[in-house]
Amino acid sequence: MNLNLTLTSDSIFNHPDFEKIVSQGNITFKVASYETLVCEDFGIRKQIDFPVAAIESFKKKSDPSNFILKATPCYFSLQKDHYRFEKNIENDILKIDLEDLCNKLNKNFSNNHQSFFVESNKLFFQSSKNINIATYFPGEINQIEERKFLPYGQDALKWHSFINELQMFLYSDPVNKKREKNNQLPINTIWFSGGGTFPEKIKSPLTGLAITNSNLINKLSESTNTFKVQEFNSSAKNPFSNAQYIYYELPYDDKKNDELLTAISSSFNNGIIKQLIIRICIGHVCLLTEVTRLTKLKFWKREVSLIKLFNEYY
Repeated sequence: MNLNLTLTSDSIFNHPDFEKIVSQGNITFKVASYETLVCEDFGIRKQIDFPVAAIESFKKKSDPSNFILKATPCYFSLQKDHYRFEKNIENDILKIDLEDLCNKLNKNFSNNHQSFFVESNKLFFQSSKNINIATYFPGEINQIEERKFLPYGQDALKWHSFINELQMFLYSDPVNKKREKNNQLPINTIWFSGGGTFPEKIKSPLTGLAITNSNLINKLSESTNTFKVQEFNSSAKNPFSNAQYIYYELPYDDKKNDELLTAISSSFNNGIIKQLIIRICIGHVCLLTEVTRLTKLKFWKREVSLIKLFNEYY
């Protein structure tokens, strides 16, 4: 079987067996985030940004004219002259706490034209008016030199002020007192990204089955009905049976990351997977390579860790 593998992570991950396979291919890099790759795969046109938020929050009863942004709860550390993205908290917050936070944000910041809402355990911001700002996804921020000026665009000053108000609100909110009591990082900002309206046309190149934990891919499956999705099952005898694609977000320090990469490595080394077309996105940098059984026999190729490969690119 042949498998198209697209992975994304907020930080460079480590898995020796998988890295050994990756290093056997001819490696190239391109500037593209995971979200950019997915939108390009599906022929989704860029508006001010790629309209990822409108897709991820898609419902059949949604108003397609609403402008929607991802409103990601994050933890940033303050450096000497800039801020640094440290963690995406949406992967580390209980549903009840996220909904409570959403209600409080609406109590303080919503009006007839705008509000926060939760969909698929993610926080979003919707407006009946178009918003003229562009920005980056959280995982990309640390690679942007002029990050202190984000977001940018005609409405940037208004949004800088809005974000400052949100940060002051979060500073004293009980959700953070609860998190600190549990030795969890606080939510000290809401990061907006992926803004736009729902795209008029989505051309799906996918047929068959995609293994994914990606909300973006799940929503694209719902809206196109051209391919099926299922989650990775580590206990299955052949977890990739009938699959042509894997789109997977690797959360920080998640046990399933290791299980997935171990299963891929084992299936390739045992000859179940004959060809792997690999894309690994860290922030807005993407590693691309292709490995086959013949590639594996080229024992003279050096084995290089992902950390070294990405550091060499930077």
